[in-house]
Amino acid sequence: MEKKKNHSLKENKEVNKENKYIGSIVTLVLSIVFAFIVLMSIQLIMGDKTVTISNNKAEQYYYDGKFDDAINEYMLMQNYDVWPIWTVKAAEVYSVKGDIAQADNLLREAIVKRDKVMLENEDKYIDQDKELINQVVFTFYINNELDQAESLGEYYLTTYSTYKPLLKTMFAVYLANGDTQSAKEIVDLYPVDEESAYDLAVLAKMQIMLGNYEDGLDNLKKSYNLDKNEIKSFDVIMETCEFDKSKLLNEINKLSEENPKEEAYQVWLEEINALDESNMDLTESIIDEINNNIDVDNLDKDSYVYNYVEAWNYYNKGQYDKALEACNAAIVANPEYENTFGILIPKILIATENSDKVEGYFRTAIYNEPFNYNLITSIGKIYENDLQNYDKAKETFNFVLSLNKDEDALYYNLAFVDLAMENTDEAIKDLKKAISINKNNYKYYRTLGTVYFNNKDYDEAIESIRKAYSLNENDVLSLNNAACYYVMVDKDIWRGYSNIESAYNDMPSDLDQGLKDLITRNYEAIKKVYDKYVNDESTAINLDNLELVY
Repeated sequence: MEKKKNHSLKENKEVNKENKYIGSIVTLVLSIVFAFIVLMSIQLIMGDKTVTISNNKAEQYYYDGKFDDAINEYMLMQNYDVWPIWTVKAAEVYSVKGDIAQADNLLREAIVKRDKVMLENEDKYIDQDKELINQVVFTFYINNELDQAESLGEYYLTTYSTYKPLLKTMFAVYLANGDTQSAKEIVDLYPVDEESAYDLAVLAKMQIMLGNYEDGLDNLKKSYNLDKNEIKSFDVIMETCEFDKSKLLNEINKLSEENPKEEAYQVWLEEINALDESNMDLTESIIDEINNNIDVDNLDKDSYVYNYVEAWNYYNKGQYDKALEACNAAIVANPEYENTFGILIPKILIATENSDKVEGYFRTAIYNEPFNYNLITSIGKIYENDLQNYDKAKETFNFVLSLNKDEDALYYNLAFVDLAMENTDEAIKDLKKAISINKNNYKYYRTLGTVYFNNKDYDEAIESIRKAYSLNENDVLSLNNAACYYVMVDKDIWRGYSNIESAYNDMPSDLDQGLKDLITRNYEAIKKVYDKYVNDESTAINLDNLELVY
């Protein structure tokens, strides 16, 4: 990486090794046993035999949500080992618990121990040191200690410039610090495996995140042509659609026109056109992605994709024990795939009333791909919608914003969390921020109008409602809100009925059933008063139970 401060650090290292910012390298005896093995011991879970992804007792406690037990076990393991990896692991658990101060203290303690061990034997444990350094940098990063993460990680990039996990972590750190130039340097240095469809898709994801669609789509095409069943390449398309569908569609259309015989472009266009980025249900989108793109019959049954697909099939059938078994097999086949940890296993745990066990899986998912704001957004939505843990949802969405500060949809997501927490003023700020970034999204105005209305700020409410309608005259929800305003505030039954009648008659077939029912209730209530008013204009217009839509 050609950064002046990196060269300066490297020169200091060469002049005086004993003055390194963070010393040198050693390992521990126990970690050798576990470093290259994902333990495939057989145990009973939910009555069925399954593969476990835990390497040791402490890690099992961690994934079971028994954090104090995990910490105690890690520290006990550390007593028998000179290499401080278990201290780092304990710091990770403290971080997940929310005890950031103790996590940071243990990370610094681990670095001091590591330095001492490294001075005694620098060359013996390179691989273990790579892992330790990356875990320390990552935990500082997720603890929002960005300066500490950057200075430490940047120093070790001079030594571990080809270690992909550290490169991914530092890519995220630079994005969070707003240093896109350094993030670009990471991507330029990324030692992609040209024979790995998965690795090519990872690189493509990072390139597209930086706005480099040309190289990103080129690498994604290579990924597709290497393995048409590599789900990671389809994930990149789906994730890009979530926040930038029009840009992606334009880029692929241009490529398709230049090379109409390229299969990848046609497949992607079909995937994009099937997605509605404004109303993406995560589970539904993943199932559609699998059904439309993955040829299960031609998959190796030991592959992570096969087991991941099987896990979703079992999940949809309510066979959660088998779904978990398939998930674990997918992780053994590919422990880097973030969606197994971050989406599917949590969904299974929630369905089986084990939601207290999701935190460790979320953290592992982010560790695997710390820059992936789509993944972290999905985790935030699970907190919001599945767990109703609004504090965690808000924390997660704010974390996502550190990676993608100019994405209006993220502020829109955050607004709903603030509304659920009854933080009305914060929700209004969120919505105004979304509008400042994108002034043409009618939904932002519609939601803002409803917030103002519920806050009895009627002048601001009708202004936002009218703006929403002007941007999309076919939005039946905006018509519904206008009807509610005219009837409840202005007592204008004629205008109110005109709006609700249009909303009722023009409801699209794919509109959510709950919204259809809401519009229908409003229509029936307004029509009842309207019919009376037509015959007797002295009829009182006292409807206070109409419902606006966000």
